[in-house]
Amino acid sequence: MPAISLSTPQVFLIMVVFFIGFSFFQALSAQNKIYCTFIKRDGTEISKYAKLNQGRVEFENGYYNIVPNRITLKRVWFGVIPTKVVCAKWKWDSNMPIDPTTWKNDYDKPEDRAALDKTEDLRALFETQKVTLSTKGGKKGLLENLMPIIMIGGILIIGYLVYTQGKKTDMLGQSINVVQQQFLDLMKELGK
Repeated sequence: MPAISLSTPQVFLIMVVFFIGFSFFQALSAQNKIYCTFIKRDGTEISKYAKLNQGRVEFENGYYNIVPNRITLKRVWFGVIPTKVVCAKWKWDSNMPIDPTTWKNDYDKPEDRAALDKTEDLRALFETQKVTLSTKGGKKGLLENLMPIIMIGGILIIGYLVYTQGKKTDMLGQSINVVQQQFLDLMKELGK
């Protein structure tokens, strides 16, 4: 079986395609999940994703409630793709999430206590997901509408540049190999 030989531009193009594909996969898989962060006693943070319809999440052998009033939206970059993610944060001393407005994790108001009903929690989580996926009444911004076109155009431009500049890239790879060989020869000379 003959060996497959790829030039430097082809390897570079394959790496770019894999990176962008992996970024899209991560961004799509994170849209239907809650990004949960747990702050330990020593101040270190543990993060993981939970399903959007879960009523609680487990950290450090304890269960922590997911409360819709304590959920925020955060823009996270997966490679080159920005994505809005639903987030919640807990501390070790309470099973209630931290309130994003006061940065406390205790309940003061009767409305918040009433929000602990599981069916109400799940309904509010689904409503939060709908709001997350649509911005300001369902209208997307110009950048969000054009992002797929920009990404495809960027991939095509990078592919074209790699294809047209292939000989120069191969020459660069050969020069690096020559410099590396000279460095190894110098190290052998110094080692004698």
